[in-house]
Amino acid sequence: MQDPPARRISDHRAQPPHRHRPARPLLGARENVVVQGESGAGKSTVLRTAAEDSGMRVVTVPVNAAEQPLPGSGIAILAAALRVVGDGTLAARIEDLDLDEAEVPVAAETFMTAVRTDGGTGDLLLVIDDADVLDPLTQSFLGFVLRRLTGGRVRFAVSVAALDPDGPFGGTTTIDLQRLDPAESMRAAFEISPGLDPAAARLVAAGAVGHLLTLEQVIGTLGERQRIGRASLPHPLRSTEAMDAFASAKLHGLSEEALTILRTLAVAPRSSFLPLLAGYATMGEELAELEARDLVSRVGSHLRIRDPRIRSSIHGAMSAGERAALHVQMMRACEDADPALSLWHSTFAGHREDAAHRLIAHACALVDEGTRRGWSRRRRSRSSRCAPGTSAARRWSRRSCSRGSTTSRCAGSPSAAPAPTPGPGTGRPPR
Repeated sequence: MQDPPARRISDHRAQPPHRHRPARPLLGARENVVVQGESGAGKSTVLRTAAEDSGMRVVTVPVNAAEQPLPGSGIAILAAALRVVGDGTLAARIEDLDLDEAEVPVAAETFMTAVRTDGGTGDLLLVIDDADVLDPLTQSFLGFVLRRLTGGRVRFAVSVAALDPDGPFGGTTTIDLQRLDPAESMRAAFEISPGLDPAAARLVAAGAVGHLLTLEQVIGTLGERQRIGRASLPHPLRSTEAMDAFASAKLHGLSEEALTILRTLAVAPRSSFLPLLAGYATMGEELAELEARDLVSRVGSHLRIRDPRIRSSIHGAMSAGERAALHVQMMRACEDADPALSLWHSTFAGHREDAAHRLIAHACALVDEGTRRGWSRRRRSRSSRCAPGTSAARRWSRRSCSRGSTTSRCAGSPSAAPAPTPGPGTGRPPR
């Protein structure tokens, strides 16, 4: 049997529950829907909103990653969840299914026939969060059902981290959740916590990197004084459950040496490369792996953890003593290579009483240096653009001549204004 054409609804962004609900029109069209988005993108929020808006009886099918290696375990979980529906006939029909790879289409057809003929189910919405964690046989079974069981009284709303067009859920109606952009993150922060201080909103929005669930959880960690701007926020932000889950997935399989380097990087927004290279024997190899996995990036001669959620998770997993020891280690390692960074680390180790004043002096020197470099680049750029013979110089010359300018005149031009006379007693033209 040929699959029906897929319908894809893309570029939706998860919003707080009282805002726009992208799943509502899809369920209103009596279709099944698959919500796709990375961890923390708001998949569970969309499913919960869809269930609230559906007006149907909702049955949530639990998912346990530990049962993924057991073929057909997801079918048994589905049957157990459906025992509360009607007189249990539908659950019994599912339990009797003989599921293997070759019989998936037959089993799916048997299930759909049972759903269509069972009058005791009523309008039923089956919600399965993280359906891609189920065993492969159950995923194939569900995909087959989702593509065909439409327009009836039983519908499915499921979520997956990533949807493969050629995978078990390919060809289904899909909501693709995108990250919130910075402006949307700010608006969401103000709606989650009315009265939130704008500076605090900017910090939590940057730390959540556009993920609604992370944003909600980070705001939940703030105290009342932090919310209204009367107390500073920690940097990095306190880790949340969503941050830890994301970091755990990203850091899976890393060597202990690579994790040690990440712990060292986590105590500072940026770390000087040369002291790290001298302090870790396998720095080159581990850094290559960390960069290949987009965990670390280089900024000039410095390294940083790319995603603030990972930095917050690693930073929060360490004890205060571990963090202080790493600050002391980096303070000593950076004394020659990066004195300003060494001084910054010393403020966390309590080694210098004048550290704040000296850091302010370093900051002022950096501002002055940046200002001088900026003016120098402007002068070089302007000089190169207006050098004799360039098109910019010719255009400027023509404009000056046509306006009778006294400061930039074309040599030999009949319309050039006369040179100014010296000021009295100065020997120089008047200003």
